[in-house]
Amino acid sequence: MTQQDLAAAMGLSKPSICRVESGQHGYTQHFLESAADALGVHPCDLLMRSPTDPIAEIWPLIRAASPRRQQQMLLAVREILAPRPAKVLRNT
Repeated sequence: MTQQDLAAAMGLSKPSICRVESGQHGYTQHFLESAADALGVHPCDLLMRSPTDPIAEIWPLIRAASPRRQQQMLLAVREILAPRPAKVLRNT
């Protein structure tokens, strides 16, 4: 989404978005919630995660999934990250 798209979705001007994004102007809770809504994310995602972090792609996918599917995703991640015993090589 471009700054212009975000501004239009929030009912603001592009320069307003640019000023907040560059830190020249502060933001309000309303701004944060409106931006999050326009971007389809949770407000905390805008504060806690860098949008350039590749892992950030997973959050909208998880949020869009049904609760059952979210549980399946969690189980899959746990399985992927579970420690595995080292394989012992034996000389024969």
